[in-house]
Amino acid sequence: MTLRAPFGHLKTCDGQILWADEDAHDLLGYAIGALIDMPFADVCAVPSDVGEAGQGGDMPVPARGASQRSRIALRTHNGHPLLVDLRGERMDDRCVLWTLIPAATGLRAERLGLLERRDALTRLANRVPSFDDMPLRAHAEEAERLLAVCYLDIDRLRDINDEFGPLGGDGVLREVARRLRSALPHDAAVARVGGDEFALVLPVASQAQCEMLLRQLLARIEHPIRLQERLARIRASIGVALMVHGSQPTLSVA
Repeated sequence: MTLRAPFGHLKTCDGQILWADEDAHDLLGYAIGALIDMPFADVCAVPSDVGEAGQGGDMPVPARGASQRSRIALRTHNGHPLLVDLRGERMDDRCVLWTLIPAATGLRAERLGLLERRDALTRLANRVPSFDDMPLRAHAEEAERLLAVCYLDIDRLRDINDEFGPLGGDGVLREVARRLRSALPHDAAVARVGGDEFALVLPVASQAQCEMLLRQLLARIEHPIRLQERLARIRASIGVALMVHGSQPTLSVA
């Protein structure tokens, strides 16, 4: 049996709901597809203590990072309030991706907090892990093993959004996340840390091995992606800092 996520996601542009997943429809009591093109204000009235509303009546969301509001009452289809923790993230196409997390306490709240640390679109982590969280092996012969801390950026994702629409851009991000997960070794970590930015932390034996792995990774990512029966061609840039585990960075490579 597949367990569904206990929170929903929807995307707004200029105050209109552009997309909503099945969980968002279920949480708000709407038939699948009924939320599309609705004003976001019909679901979420901007609280009076938030201050000046963003464009289209949305709660303001910064250009980078996320806006987090706890215990916001949403309007369900039957008129009953639904208390949620609401997280908004500005996307590369200037739309906002909202995560609706039913408010809870106790063990359920702890579990939801863990799930919230996952990026809603790609299901990757949304933060760079600490070294203590890395599944590194602690054998003596690996005491001097290098760590590569990398930032990868999808170049000109806005062009993909212009050609294929926002859903096309979302499809590219999901496919890039899938390719990263499948290409990286088991003891690496990957996170989506911005609209089109990913962070990687991976153990390597040498600078030469790091360069080889990253060249292979870029080649896999830049393989054309099929969108709407057409091929989308993307490019990516990557920067890396090499460091000995437990020390300061020793080398930076663009």
